[in-house]
Amino acid sequence: INTNNHPARFWRARLLTIMKQFDNAEMDFEYLIKKAPKNDEYTDQYASFLQETKQYEKAQDILAKQEPNIENLFRRIVFNLQAEKTEITNNLYQQLIDIEVEEESKNRKHFLIADAAYFLEKFEDSKSYYKKVLGGDNYLDARDMLSIILYEEKEYDRSKEILHQLQNAEEKYAIKAYRLESQINKVQG
Repeated sequence: INTNNHPARFWRARLLTIMKQFDNAEMDFEYLIKKAPKNDEYTDQYASFLQETKQYEKAQDILAKQEPNIENLFRRIVFNLQAEKTEITNNLYQQLIDIEVEEESKNRKHFLIADAAYFLEKFEDSKSYYKKVLGGDNYLDARDMLSIILYEEKEYDRSKEILHQLQNAEEKYAIKAYRLESQINKVQG
């Protein structure tokens, strides 16, 4: 591969990772990060590689060097949760809440905050932010998670309201919604 062909080197690194040739994959990732340090895709993929190969601290260092954005902060939250670093995770969670985004990214931000809150067992926050997802690619996922939280909290009637909406959505959501509603009906006798 021509050393200046970064996309080819990137895909080779990913393939080497799949083939579990970690040393060679890491050499390619490190080369890419040096040559294109501002490329978020390369950085994100390298951080995932480091996380997968249990190089948690190095993964955090790579992500911390990026300009904070909602995706980067969320990924750092997940990685720190896996490493059981509660204080850092909570600080990152607050940064995710506080970060300013353009109007078209607000639904995505609310969804990521809600997911992070769920992982952190901040269920009231999670419900609140899932409710703020009013459209976009994550709308149905937010409604799905909201119905599950309400079910877990035994708020069956509120859960069913959302499930009825999801039953009219695409098949993967509808099937889950019918299953959960039947489970609720069984619990309610």
